[in-house]
Amino acid sequence: MSLRTIQRRLAAQIHTQLRQANTKFNHNRSAYNYTTSRTLNYNMATLQSTKSDPKYELLYWPAMPGRGEYIRLALEAAGVPYKDTTNESKDGISELIGVISRDTILAPAESPALAPPILRLQSSKILLSQTPNILLYLGENEGLSPKDETKYLVHQYTLTALDLCNEAHNVHHPVAVSLYYEDQKPEALRFAKEFRSLRIPKFFGFFEKIIKYNKSLHPQSKYLVGEKVTYADTTVWQVVDGVSYAFPKKVGELREEKAFEELFKWYDALKEEEWLKSYLESKRRLPYAMGIFRHYEELDVDQE
Repeated sequence: MSLRTIQRRLAAQIHTQLRQANTKFNHNRSAYNYTTSRTLNYNMATLQSTKSDPKYELLYWPAMPGRGEYIRLALEAAGVPYKDTTNESKDGISELIGVISRDTILAPAESPALAPPILRLQSSKILLSQTPNILLYLGENEGLSPKDETKYLVHQYTLTALDLCNEAHNVHHPVAVSLYYEDQKPEALRFAKEFRSLRIPKFFGFFEKIIKYNKSLHPQSKYLVGEKVTYADTTVWQVVDGVSYAFPKKVGELREEKAFEELFKWYDALKEEEWLKSYLESKRRLPYAMGIFRHYEELDVDQE
């Protein structure tokens, strides 16, 4: 059984359990079949961060990068301890479902969160959700954004990159997230053509402008804002990486044509930084498959 098949089955099981969570959540039942997930052959011990005493706890769907990856990369760049609960704990998915279940918010419990990614602050009962909101917090509290007004550029670029992320997801789910890809394939094929020909070049071109603008201010800088890595770097990098996975033919053509050379040079250079290289080589970096960025060959080629 392929990894993609396994992850798809897990996603279907989680989706079913979420619909059931509209009624009372039963903590004695697993929200998904963990025995099946173990066939992914992830060693929980090796998935755990080598850092001790986690400062943060990340709650996100297991066995996929998804939007949780933007949080992981920011935490890795900052070098702060964190726990990736659903990938490190056998009952982690139950913890996540318990948090977002309707019947679990009882004062003085933790603050409510609608959906993952969720960041639990170990110093309080605050649960932060919404990807850009979590990144904004980490930027201000973990040194991943400047102290001056350019911090708004960091957030602006991040929001723009997340727009591209949403569009990449909509390629394979253009009608409804509750439907399978196969249920909306004709619409996906039409969406993909426009995404490849118009949207990827538009966003990649904008990212290249960011790089050139920052170099005009800081000629020696390797980053998007100022002279230090920010959560704009980690977010844009992940979006470019995800789009490259989902559309390897299109992105490969852009590289061969030497389009967006500054962007790809920046992407390749950041990938070689020790913190990122180490993370990508670890089992904490989850493989792409059935999350936001999916590779369907038919969506990466022109149809007759």
